[in-house]
Parts: sequence; structure tokens; C-alpha cells
Amino acid sequence: MNRASGTFKRYERDRENPLRLEGAQIFQIVDAPDGKLWVGTQYRGLGRFDPDRGSFTSFAGDDAAYHPDLFATIDTLATEERRISAILQLGDNVDSTRAFVLDKETEVLVVSLGEGWTNGIMADYGWVEDVTGERLWQMEWEESLFAGGVPYHRVQVGRLTLPKGRYRLGFESDYENSFGDWMEGGAPEHPEYWGVQLLKIARSEVPVLDTLMTPLETLGLLDDEVISLYNDSRGFLWVGTSRGGLARFDQESEKVTAVFIDDNLGPYTVDQIHEDQLGQLWVTDFRFGLIRVDADSGPVERYGVKDGLPPELGMMMEDEQGFFWLGGRGSLVRFDPRTGNVRTFDQWHGIQTSYVANGMVAADGTFFFGGNDGFGGNDGIRSFDPRTIADDPVAPPVTLTSFQLFGEEVTRGADAPLQTAISVAQDIRLHHGDNDFTFGFSALHFTRPERNTYSYKLEPYESAWSTPSTTSTVRYTNLSPGDYTFRVRAANPDGVWNEDGTSIRVKILPPWWRTVWAYLIYGLLFSGAVYSADRFQRRRLIARERELTRERELEQARQLEKTHKELQQTHLHLKSTQNQLVQQEKMASLGELTAGIAHEIKNPLNFVNNFAELNEELTTELRETFDANPEAKLADVLDTLSDLAQNATMIKQNGQRADSIVRSMMQHASGGVGHREPTDINALVSEQFDLAFHGKRTKMPGLSVERRRALGEDVGEVAVIQQDLGRVLLNLFGNAFDAVARQSSEVGGDYKPFVSVQTRRLEKTVEITVSDNGPGIPAEHRSKIFEPFFTTKPTGKGTGLGLSLSYDIVTQGHGGT
Repeated sequence: MNRASGTFKRYERDRENPLRLEGAQIFQIVDAPDGKLWVGTQYRGLGRFDPDRGSFTSFAGDDAAYHPDLFATIDTLATEERRISAILQLGDNVDSTRAFVLDKETEVLVVSLGEGWTNGIMADYGWVEDVTGERLWQMEWEESLFAGGVPYHRVQVGRLTLPKGRYRLGFESDYENSFGDWMEGGAPEHPEYWGVQLLKIARSEVPVLDTLMTPLETLGLLDDEVISLYNDSRGFLWVGTSRGGLARFDQESEKVTAVFIDDNLGPYTVDQIHEDQLGQLWVTDFRFGLIRVDADSGPVERYGVKDGLPPELGMMMEDEQGFFWLGGRGSLVRFDPRTGNVRTFDQWHGIQTSYVANGMVAADGTFFFGGNDGFGGNDGIRSFDPRTIADDPVAPPVTLTSFQLFGEEVTRGADAPLQTAISVAQDIRLHHGDNDFTFGFSALHFTRPERNTYSYKLEPYESAWSTPSTTSTVRYTNLSPGDYTFRVRAANPDGVWNEDGTSIRVKILPPWWRTVWAYLIYGLLFSGAVYSADRFQRRRLIARERELTRERELEQARQLEKTHKELQQTHLHLKSTQNQLVQQEKMASLGELTAGIAHEIKNPLNFVNNFAELNEELTTELRETFDANPEAKLADVLDTLSDLAQNATMIKQNGQRADSIVRSMMQHASGGVGHREPTDINALVSEQFDLAFHGKRTKMPGLSVERRRALGEDVGEVAVIQQDLGRVLLNLFGNAFDAVARQSSEVGGDYKPFVSVQTRRLEKTVEITVSDNGPGIPAEHRSKIFEPFFTTKPTGKGTGLGLSLSYDIVTQGHGGT
């Protein structure tokens, strides 16, 4: 409409041009920033219309769909002359094919409406195949579009150029959701297409059909029925839908952001959208009332019938004073968004329609509104100037008018619940059985008293005020004993509330079995029972604990006995192992002595052999002397006998020397316990020094070591176990010879190895010192050299027991250090 000329220009849809105005019902139109118009439609979501060019762009919702004019075009094509073949309106569990023949190359349109699942599997679908069974076209989930009803309904339209020949049209369905037996959620938008059909088209129709078959651009709305639009001060377009709540549309990026939607709280059906003078966004919801929405986070506040608003809100306008005028079922209300106060206008004020659905604000500030059958409605158009409407500012006093027990009025009396009139009483005392009572109350405002409204609550039984209403009584039943406070407030017909109202305290006495004295008795009985039970349980637990303790002690004793036996066995095993190791060490050292003993025993054996040969010669010479001269001189005979005796003495001494060496070796190899006996320490030291050297030379023939002796003359004899002390000396000397031999092989050159031994008598002890000029013992090893099995020799060269046994012999066997 051109306001200046008063003329109209009509924009109509054009089936030949699908870019013209959408054919669906239009709910609302608002300006777009670029001079175009945003249009809310019934089925095709949000549209953008260019009045200058007459072009229309449709933005579909979340699921893409065909242009609605496509199906109108299909209706015109689906005639007997155009339909080549069809399998339509089938039931469950169908697998059907129909053959057809083309006598020339033909342009065809294939239309299939069926059912598919979001996992990509088609349940009800059609196809076209040749005589070999090769499918030339088949309905697929990815290519099909939403067909209305439940989300599983799918439709697909395709265009083919088929050469001359024979073909088959096919359709298959599963066991549910077939034609006429739809799932809960309803039938598709074009149920008559359920199945598959093949239509003949002309080449001149191809461009229009291709355009209509192109899926419309999707916008992302949760519902395609857009019933309200609003441009806010930030440049956003707010879109209200019939079943998809509220969405924010960025007009630059054309992106949609869905605002919080809750089926139980709203927004759900957004009839009106408005930004108030403070920049706050409000919506009316047919089901949930008035909702204030944060542009980013969603709903903030909700007002409904309980707050005094009419049900089924439709209209919302704001006047110059910042009040909202809201229309709904039965009344028109003025809502103050700053305080939440509500004033109701109904038929008493001249509202002559049962539902205030539409309204507008004139340029002069006058409000016009009408009913639910369009702007005017059956009852015509109403108008008023909100600036001329004044409120009655007087808040009505509130008083209690009656009090009933079990539906009967309570009379005053000394023993009655009421001592004075209910209007001035402050307390009511009731027996525990008197828990069914009714309060009557009244607002002392006598202009339209039937329009006075009340709200009440019984604390702490109720925490929130009741929904305002004109009812002036309230009944409570089955209340538990306790202390309550009944409060009631009232508002005059213009919605001015007396927030203080009036109140009265109600005390419902408990029965005797719930009094303080009864609880004290219960407590004493309970304490006695607990004490008796505790004593019984304590004795029971003590007896049980004693039994468990005795069993644990017996088990511990058995375990200790078992452990003791195991330790004894382990000790015996360790002792046996230790003795075997000691004996093995003895035999190892004995093996090293063998060569030295052989060298030592060779000298006395040589003496024995030499003197024996000499005695043999003397005896032969004496015999020859007697044979030649029986009268030989006695002096010569005696002289020869003297030589024989002297030689025999020497044989005896050297035999005893050999015997001593053998006995020393046997003592060294003995595994028994020796006895202390006076021993010449120097002799023992010299003997073991020589034995160790000769033993090493048999293993290392090239060994050349200077042996130094510094034996104190005053050392004398000491009571020792010879074989044990000899073993200690032999081990020390052997280690010293090994050390200098290893040093000599590593250093060579001018290195001259020596091993020395020194004896001296101290005040109460005898000190034996063995030293050498070998590499010495590293500092980090010195604290470990007496530990069993520790050795600094290469692997396989030592057992690690020699110094450990020597240490035990000296410290434990001889009290030394």
C-alpha cells in the first residue's frame, strides 16, 4: 500500500516462476536493512522479499525440502496421458515391479515417497531398472528430502532421459508405517504420492522443473512455521516459530543461533516478540505466558497465570509509560515489567471479546485491538488511549471474616479455639484432631468488590504465595501438629496490592503421645533399652574377643614353634654350609702348599738317602775289613761304628723333620678343632713363609721375590693352635706374593718386588706384621676385606673366604686384632 496515494500493489505467486512470492500463508512482515522485507511463512520458514523486483528467496528450516510449487506442478503432470507407470498407496511388506515399454527416447520425471532411517537405510523406496535388472535410478537417503510428518518420511524427485526399450518400475516396503497406517506423528504432506510413479515431461518443462527440484537453502530453524519476527536495536532479527521456540538471525552472516527451548518451560510457541524501552527482549508464548529473554543465554524470567496474566497470551504492545499490554483468553492486562504488577481489564471495562489476539499502536499513541478472528474479530475493533487510564491508588485493607472447623463456623469461648472475633484474633489453638479448617477473608474495597483479588499462604506449609484470584476462602486439611502462620494479601480491581495484608498464628497441639513428657519417657525407655542392649552386647563381644584372643595366641604359638623349627633347620644348614666352605678353603690352601711341602720335605729326604748310602758303604767296608783281616784292630772297628752311629743320628733327625712337615700338612688339612700348645712363633712364621713362597713358585715359575725377615729374638713361645695360626700366616703370605706378582706383570721394568715379615713382643701380646710393595688395597674396599666372599682378585682367582676365616681365627680363636 502506498500511503501517499492510497493505492495497493498486489504480489502473487507464479507457478511458472518459482522465484516469485511463496505460496504458503504469511504470518508477519518486517523491514530488512537493505530495503527488502523479511517474511514469516507457514511451511517454508523465513523468506526474504524484494518489492522492487518482486523476487522471493525462501530459507527453509533445519531439513532441506523441495519448493512447494514442485508438488503443484506434479499434480498437473500426473494425468493418465502423462503417467507412464505407477505403484502407489501400498501397504506393508510389498515388493512389486511393473514393466513398461518406451517406443522412443523419452524425458521422464520419477517421484517416490517412502520411508528411510537416519543410518542411511531405506525401508520403503522406489526404483527404475532395465530388463537386465540394472537399476537406472533408486531412491536413496542421501538424495531424499524430508516429506513432512515423522522425520522418517522421505521424498525424492528425479529426471531421466530413457532411450527406446523395455523397463521396470519397482517399489519395496517393510513391515510398518505404510499408506493409511502412519506412525504416531502423522502422515506426510502429500500422502497420495506414497509409492513411485513415472511421468512423461516435455523438454520445454525441464528448466522450470530443474529449478523446483533444487533443494531450498536451509537456515537451521527448529521449525519451518515462522509466526513472529522482530528487529532489535542491535541489528539482529528475532524469529519466533510455532513449535521450535525462538531463534536469533544475524542479517549480515545469515547465521541462526537457537535460543534455549524447553518443552516444559518455554519458549516454545512464540506469538509475539518485543524489545522494551530498557533494551530487554520479551516474548509471549501461547503455552507458557510472558518470558524475558537474554539475547545470549536464553530465558531469564517467566510470568504466567499464577502471576495474574490471562491464559493463551497472544497480543503484546508497549505504551509510552513502559507498560506492556497483553491480550489473551478472556481479558486484556497491563503488565509493569519493572515490578511485575498486573492490572486486568475485562468485559466490565468494555472488553467485549472472549480472546484478545491482535493489536496495533496508532501514530497518536492510541491502541487498537480485536478478537481471534482477525484484527477486528466478530465483535469489531476496540480502541483506547493508555495515557488516560488512571489506577485507583488505594491498597485495600484486608481482614479475616470467618473460621470454620470441618465446615462449621467456630464459636468464641474460653475453651474454644477462638477467644475473640476472628477479625482481631492473633492466635488459634487447635487439638491434634482439628486439622481440617477454613479461613474466610475480605478486602475492604467496595468499588467493584467482586474484582478484588487475593493471594495467601500458610507458612511453613507453603513457601510461595498462591496464584491471585477472586476466591475469598481457603481450606486446609490433614496438617501435622506444629506452629503455622496464615497470611493473606489483597489487591483492588486496578491491581494495587496491600503487600502487608493480615496474618494469624495457628498452633495445632500434638497428641499426648507426641508431647514433651511423652518424648522424655520414650527417651528414658530407649536409653534403658540401649544400655541393656549395650551391656549384653558388651559381654557378648568380650567373651567373643577372649575366645578369638585365645585362638590367636594358640595360632601364634603354633606359628612360633613352626618358625623356631625352621630357624633351627636353617641354622644347622648354615652351620654345615659354613663348615664345608671353611674346609674347602683349607683344602684350597692345602693345594697351594703341596709344591712348597714337596720342596721342604725333599731336603731331609736327601739327607736320609745320603747318610743311608754312607752307612751302607761303611758297613760294606767293615765287612770287607773283617773278611780280609779277621784280626783287625778293635780301634778301627770302633771308629767305623762311631761313624755309623753318627750317620744314624742324622738319619733320625732328618726323618723327624720330614715327619714334622707331614704332620703340619695333616694338621692344616684337618677339619677338627685344634688345641692350644706352646709354639715357637718365629719358627712357625719362617716355616709358613717358605711354604707359601715355594707353593706360589710352582704356579708361577718365573716368580722372583725378595723375602725379608725381621724376627724378634725375644718373641719366644706362645700358646696357640698351630694349624689355625699357620693357616692365617699362609693366607697373608699368599695374598702378598699374589699382589707383588700382579704388580710385577703390570709394571715390569725396574720394579723389584719384596715381601717382608716382622715379629716382635709387646707388653702382653706378640705382633706379626706382613707387608709388601704391591699395589695395595683401594680405600673404598678396605672396610669390606673381612666380609665373607668379598675379593679384589679377578673372577675365578679367589673365593673371598681367606681373610674372613683369618679374621675369625685371630679375633675369636686367639683374642687378637
